[in-house]
Amino acid sequence: MSSLLSRVKQEVERERWGDPEGDPAGDASEAGEGDRYLALVKRALQENYRVPATISERDRMYLKGTVVLWIEPDGNISRWRIEKSSGNGAFDDALERTVRQTRLPPPPDAQRQLYRSTGLAIVFEIG
Repeated sequence: MSSLLSRVKQEVERERWGDPEGDPAGDASEAGEGDRYLALVKRALQENYRVPATISERDRMYLKGTVVLWIEPDGNISRWRIEKSSGNGAFDDALERTVRQTRLPPPPDAQRQLYRSTGLAIVFEIG
């Protein structure tokens, strides 16, 4: 079983091209300020997320949920909502804890009002 997981991880960890500061799953050849900020937000969430021990290795590969963050001009997350649950309570609870603990840089000037009033939707995956 561990060799199967090892092979799957190797396939997932194939060589990636692009900006090292960009989103590893991104596919755009050019990124706007909003795209770069989205990548920063995803990275910050990933770095703070602690995978619950109750989530199996298999589930870790497929679970994802969507969270909407309302972000103040200073980068503070003023509120959030799980828009689409992963279907796994432990995953969703850990995502909410992560959002509460994450500090973000200020959004780009062009998106500040939008992220404050409408929010920024993030599709979050463990890895």
